[in-house]
Amino acid sequence: MPDLDRLYTHFQSQGLVVLSITDEDGFKASSAISPMGYHPPVLLDVGGAVHKQFHIEGIPRTFVFNREGKLVAEAIDQSTIRQFLTMLSKTDLHP
Repeated sequence: MPDLDRLYTHFQSQGLVVLSITDEDGFKASSAISPMGYHPPVLLDVGGAVHKQFHIEGIPRTFVFNREGKLVAEAIDQSTIRQFLTMLSKTDLHP
């Protein structure tokens, strides 16, 4: 999550949107995220609606959509900053 946070703060001015989604309850999620100063918004998916819609079976899962809403990259693991940059290279963001 620290790498994702760094990428978010770096590319936010270019329009990067990061939405983290968790199925944890709000207190547990906040307790884990607040101490690290994580900046992207976090969606609480306690009922699992988002997980079901996107057929999420393994976490963490990363989806990258371009500005037109087309899925351009996907990962099912803990991504490193290099992996995130590779996925973002399929968009129009510039380092």
